[in-house]
Amino acid sequence: MTVLLDRSIRGHPIDTRPARVDAIARAVAGGAVAASLAVVVASWVSGGGITAFAGWSDGLTSVGRLTRLLAADLLLVQVLLMARIPVVERAVGQDRLARWHRLAGFASFTLMAAHIRRVEHVMGMPISLALRGRHAGAAFVVRADGTSGTL
Repeated sequence: MTVLLDRSIRGHPIDTRPARVDAIARAVAGGAVAASLAVVVASWVSGGGITAFAGWSDGLTSVGRLTRLLAADLLLVQVLLMARIPVVERAVGQDRLARWHRLAGFASFTLMAAHIRRVEHVMGMPISLALRGRHAGAAFVVRADGTSGTL
């Protein structure tokens, strides 16, 4: 018996358009995430992120800024992954989106923790003391020029 592979079943052609649409949707969604991360890194670089590595303290501050920016972008990605966008959900599947949401959450949390550690190192004190202020009842503020202190 010979089987012919002619992309038809009993004379009816197989419709492959949904598979192509799903592949395009996956590519566009992945490209959008990659582009948003690239824009974040490009804005960090254009803001002097790499040139700040001349000094130890400035380098740590710069790394802290980058981790903060990436964490915030991944939080946005995480929300969009669970937004149940019909085209993306159909193309990828809810179970895979939930897994990616979980991974984005872990990455975002890790980057935010790294950001907090950089702030602690640059300020020279644990973040809990920095937020509480140096004196009981003193309010800790961050000024518009980036400096900080107590009221």
